[in-house]
Amino acid sequence: VREISELVTWGDKFDPHVIECFLEKRVLESMLSYLEPHRRTAKPVKVQVMQTLSIFFQNLEDETTIFTLLSNNHINELIMHRFDFHDEELMAYYISLLKALSLRINASTVHLFFNPDKVPEFPLLTEAV
Repeated sequence: VREISELVTWGDKFDPHVIECFLEKRVLESMLSYLEPHRRTAKPVKVQVMQTLSIFFQNLEDETTIFTLLSNNHINELIMHRFDFHDEELMAYYISLLKALSLRINASTVHLFFNPDKVPEFPLLTEAV
């Protein structure tokens, strides 16, 4: 997972074909599946997925890539996911991810964080509080 984050971050800056492959193969969805409750994923894998997502949203520069990663509602589902916050390391990466996502809110992305059909309507805000 760590190598994927490095490759995608590099591809964002130097080779758009890497990003195209990442999106076409739906790697984000595969990574998020390791966080699903029915899977018995080891803690280091969960931590690495959270860290990778934080790296993406802190370092990716291409607006189209960022928009695409945010546009399928997986991120809102991740924000609302009930992690074991007794685990301080996992909680720290979750907070880091929330911070990175909040820095990506602008006029063109705010609607991707808003979900008027579900409660909460704005998960990034309600979960951060």
